[in-house]
This record gives sequence, structure tokens and C-alpha cells, in this order.
Amino acid sequence: MPRRPLVLLAFVTIAGLAAARGEAQRRPVAPRDRGAAVVTVLAYRGPRDPVVSATGFVLADGRVVTALRPLVGAARVEVYSTDGDLLATVTALDAADTKSGVVALPRLARTPVTLGVARRAVGVGDRVTVFLAPRGTTRASAEQRVIALEAAGDTGIVVRLGAPVPPEAVGAPVLDARGDVVAIALGTLPGREAGRDLALDAQTVRRALGRPGGRLSLPARDGTVIALAGRLGTDSTASPAGRGTRADPAVAARTAPPALPVASDSVGSYVVDLYGCRLVESSGEFTCQLRLVNNGKATTVAIEGGDIADTTRRRLVEADAIDRAGTLQRIRGWRAKAPIELRELDAVRFTMRFAGVTTLPARTALVVRVGGAGEAWLGPFAPARVP
Repeated sequence: MPRRPLVLLAFVTIAGLAAARGEAQRRPVAPRDRGAAVVTVLAYRGPRDPVVSATGFVLADGRVVTALRPLVGAARVEVYSTDGDLLATVTALDAADTKSGVVALPRLARTPVTLGVARRAVGVGDRVTVFLAPRGTTRASAEQRVIALEAAGDTGIVVRLGAPVPPEAVGAPVLDARGDVVAIALGTLPGREAGRDLALDAQTVRRALGRPGGRLSLPARDGTVIALAGRLGTDSTASPAGRGTRADPAVAARTAPPALPVASDSVGSYVVDLYGCRLVESSGEFTCQLRLVNNGKATTVAIEGGDIADTTRRRLVEADAIDRAGTLQRIRGWRAKAPIELRELDAVRFTMRFAGVTTLPARTALVVRVGGAGEAWLGPFAPARVP
């Protein structure tokens, strides 16, 4: 009997240590330890223009999120790690939202540390961490508290940080206690210069990442972004002499898909963008260019089917197949649909094909069935017609 208290005490001690160890394993990484996922973005304009320094952060899919404003008029952009290593030189954008001023650069070849975009909204009074310019080989940061949230129409939710954002920190991530991105620091917004403490919330970042991309130019001096005909990629080895060539807007308009969708709809955690449809009147072939964006967690999804419809939601013609990356897959009458693997905030482009289309309603709509999520209704729109 006298030994029972000692045995019980030993059991409680061991259990307590195990619980503490488990709690330590579950504890999120401190925001200040995420500095390796924050990068320096240098924008180069003309030979006599100063180099503009900004900040960005790397996502799990390898894309670099930053602000549009520092890139305006740039011929090329270089991305550097906190240690000073050149990670990439890019001459195009992967995604852009000109209203919010948030853009994404192409995927990096190597991404040792990345950040995730929070799903929950930041609140007034929350403590956050804002990353600043590097100090030596470490990334400086500042602990701040959200002082206000303000609606800004189509721009998104403005987060007031209570302290000015330095010019070189524009585009920096704002992290919560879990180390997730809850906002992107912009300092100012068009028409709002006072305070210089403005940021945009995580949902605005998510919407920007879901915008059309893949073939977008760097912003011109007037801030416009155009679609490019060439493939998008990173170039860390090409000589600077060949960089900065801008596509002719007239040629781009003829050869590239439109930079913005003609219709969009959300279904579950997905966004379906329609870039336009074309009817070849001689053959009856009707094709539509689309993009599926995953705003949720990494998943596997399938395009179950689609229909041409009118604005009364009357279905007229069922889709025969989808063409994805040059691979044609039948969808009409097929039970097994080809799976599409999408990471968080990833997107896939595809073409939906219809056969035997002779007439179209005056106001055409398109239905896209996304497996496990539901139907997206797109339109009305005016399809292009060719003989």
C-alpha cells in the first residue's frame, strides 16, 4: 500500500510529459519563423529608372504573391530569398486583380518554405505579424494589432494595421498567431493615401489568385495588364539583354484568349470562368474555353458534363467531350470521368466541345457540372460565329 502513491505520481508525471510533448508537436510554427517564405521582389524599368524594391510571399503551389503597384512599368522582375539568392527572373504574371492590386508571379522551381492563406477572417484587436525588409540574412518583422476593418466595394475588406507600411514592405504577408496569411500589406490604395497602414484581407487574396492568369504581361506604366500569346515561365539564366520584351497588344488580342472571363460562377469551393464560345456554322462544332479554380483544400474533381442553355434555364444541347491539355475525353454517356487533381488555389483550363449545333438562342447560357459540387450557370453571353 505505501508504494501506491509513488506509482500513481510516476504515472501522472509520465502522462503529463506525454501530453506536453503532444501539445508541443501540435503547436503551430511561430509567425516570425515563417520569414524564409517571404521574398524580396525587385522591379526593373528603364536603364535610367530606379529599381523598385517590394516584398512577396511564396504559396504552397510555388507562386509568389505580391502587390501590383511596385511592378508598374517593369520590364522584368527578380525574386530573391532572404539570404540574397536569386530565385527567379520573370517577365510575366500568373494571376492579376487590378482592382485590389494583388498579383501572383509564376511558380518557383524550389520552394523550401511556404505560407498558407487563412480561411477565417481577421478581427479587430487581433495581434498580427507584418514582415519587413531583411536585416542581414534574417527577415525583420513587426508585431501589430488590427485597429479597424473597412469595406471597400469591389476592392475587398481593408485591414487597418495601425502603423505605416514601409515602401519596401508593400506586398508583405500579414500573419496571424498560427502563421497563416490573413492579409497582404499594401500601405495605400487608390484614393486612400492617409495613414499608409492599409492591407487587404485573405479572401481578397484568394479572389486575386483565382483571377485569369497564365499568360499575363507585367503591368504597363498606366497599370494595365494584357494577355500574352507566349507561354508563361520563369527564367533564371537568360541574359538581361533579351528580357523585358513586351507583346504587341494588337497581336495579343488576335492570338490570345481574353484576359478576363465573359462570365463566372461559383459552385461549392470552385469557381468556373468562361472565356468565350465559338460556333463553326459549317460543321456545327461549338466550343467553349473555360477554367476551373479550386479555392478549397487539395482535392480530386471531375467535370461531369455540360449543356448549352437559354436564360430560362432550358437545356438545349449536351456536351460531348472536354479537351484538357490536348487530351480529349468523352463525357456524354460515360459514367467514369477523368479525375483532375487540384491543389489549393490551383486552376485548370479546358475546352468543352459540342457537336451538331445548328442554332443558338439569342441569349445563350452554359451549364457546367462539377462532380460532387453542383452546377455552374454561365451567361448570358454572345458566342462568336465563323462560317
